[in-house]
Amino acid sequence: MPAIPRDSSFDSTLDLLREGFPFLLNRSERLDSDIFQIRLLGMPVICLHGPEGAELFYNSSRFVRLGAVPRRVQTTLMGQDAVQTLDGTNHRCRKDMFMAVMTPGSRHRLLTLLAREWETAARRWEQ
Repeated sequence: MPAIPRDSSFDSTLDLLREGFPFLLNRSERLDSDIFQIRLLGMPVICLHGPEGAELFYNSSRFVRLGAVPRRVQTTLMGQDAVQTLDGTNHRCRKDMFMAVMTPGSRHRLLTLLAREWETAARRWEQ
């Protein structure tokens, strides 16, 4: 089995914060691999990209979400007990609830409500 490619950076934490979501795609293209290793906060991390990586990552018999995200990250980035931190039935129920509002009609309604709220807030800020 070939070795997993490694990003040459000493630590990728600042790059990840600076680039955001495109970070994985950028590294995947740079390393010409859908699997590669980086360091975040000094710790080794394996990154997966592409359809096969997603299929592997979402295989609940291979990965456990509970405890995978440090509490500090949960409280500042995604919120405690977010769907990304749940396993089994709890994860499936929360994800199903979220996906139920992801229909085109629901997304349109959500965007309409969001736009209305932003316009209201903008008028208050002007005053």
